[in-house]
Amino acid sequence: MMIKRRKVCIAGKNTIAVNAMRYVHSNFSDEVELYILPNKADNGARNWQPSLRKEANYLGIPVVDLGDCYSMNDLLFISLEYDRIIKPHLFCSCALYNIHFSVLPKYKGMYTSAWPILNGESTSGVTLHEIDSGIDTGAIVEQLAFSIEEMSCRDLYLAYMENALELFKSNFQELLSGEVLCNSQSAEGASYYSKASIQFNELRLNFNVTAFQVVQQFHAYSFRQFQLPEVEGVEFCQIRILDARSLHKSGTIISRDAECFVVSTIDFDIELKIDYLEALIDLCNGSSSSDIAELLKLVTDVNEFGRQGWSPLMVAAYHNKIEAVQLLVESGADLYASNCNGTTVLMYAKDGAERAKDTSVLKWLLDSGVDTSMRDQRGKTVTEYCMENNETRSLHMINMYIS
Repeated sequence: MMIKRRKVCIAGKNTIAVNAMRYVHSNFSDEVELYILPNKADNGARNWQPSLRKEANYLGIPVVDLGDCYSMNDLLFISLEYDRIIKPHLFCSCALYNIHFSVLPKYKGMYTSAWPILNGESTSGVTLHEIDSGIDTGAIVEQLAFSIEEMSCRDLYLAYMENALELFKSNFQELLSGEVLCNSQSAEGASYYSKASIQFNELRLNFNVTAFQVVQQFHAYSFRQFQLPEVEGVEFCQIRILDARSLHKSGTIISRDAECFVVSTIDFDIELKIDYLEALIDLCNGSSSSDIAELLKLVTDVNEFGRQGWSPLMVAAYHNKIEAVQLLVESGADLYASNCNGTTVLMYAKDGAERAKDTSVLKWLLDSGVDTSMRDQRGKTVTEYCMENNETRSLHMINMYIS
């Protein structure tokens, strides 16, 4: 007798939705009929985050519209950063859930990666809750809290996604079975921030406050893939409170050089470190080694990922620039780094070798002891990609190093 599988729809974006989809697909394929509802902006292209649409298509999971979900009986609907307001009364099913990036009832609404930092919170977390007709007001199933001290906006967002996946995994079986216990949210301690609460397209650091408050602003606005704090058109990647008491009007640029600005506040001066990572990444696709070497002196973290989600070493490997690769590794670049899709430096070097018909970078990385068995988020190794794409030049080189 065939057991009826329950319909499940995962709606949303980015790593959290992609990994939740993979988890259900890998562990519950006999129990669920899985559907995917990507955000409107997801056109199947990858950027610094994976595309839910693209990965669903790769796994052969049907992609649906919100209207399709309305008529599905006994549907388990789970929103993981879905970009549309859900109207429960339009669904035939009542099993509608969301994972919100805060410890509700605090921080309902928008910008939960910024407001806890601006408000000086020491912790935040993720909340699995029912979707009702309000904004993040549904009854709570479970929460996970964690420390956010010294985190930037980007750090906090990544921590949200990591913890949200754990929350999803630990509760999915109960959600699937319908054996879910919920507790109504309290009015005490509740807060809400709308989309208009921060104008990210017009961000300015307010120096007419204490140095500590400026640091809070800096961390709350630092999300490289969207924006970095800037002064007079210069972007900054680090901030430090100096021992010197401010003797100038707050906001005065006391000094500036190739590395940093020093700016006054209400109480202490602060040092803002100029960002050169994006400039370095631009150089890694073909500039001279001397230019790269000079810029490396000014970059604070050679292993940070740029706006498109690539490290400088990945860019140099992809463009098959052997001198750039060597300089970056000598400066501490991580040979084992991988991006949000799990794509490794060696995989990028393989692509570069095929495009340039030159395996010099690939060979240098292999000589350096790079692990050829590393797998990406699809579970594939560089060797498997070579075989899949009939890339015999790279495959022959890699096979020489596999014992």
